Amino acid sequence: MKEVDMITAEIIRCGLATIANEMCDTMIRTATTPTFSESHDFSTSIFDGAGRMIALSDALPIHMGACKFSVMEVLKDFNNDLHPGDMIVLNDPYTGGSHIPTGRS
Repeated sequence: MKEVDMITAEIIRCGLATIANEMCDTMIRTATTPTFSESHDFSTSIFDGAGRMIALSDALPIHMGACKFSVMEVLKDFNNDLHPGDMIVLNDPYTGGSHIPTGRS
């Protein structure tokens, strides 16, 4: 296993944290419900292909307990058949989703 120097590791860590925070900012700017846009009652995070959290936003970390279960269910449901550019949105209360569907119809 090749060793990664500390500077490279920190640059990657900061980049991933920035992406998670930018996802959070996008949620706030595009939300159609005050639960998200005003209360910021959500969290954003990045997981690797094995379901390990590698970055999270500065939002509500209390959601992170359920996120791992959601990610593991998605990996199981898709039989690990995910590809670059794939995006999964989940709000199933039986697999870790914590909010009822809201929005405009």
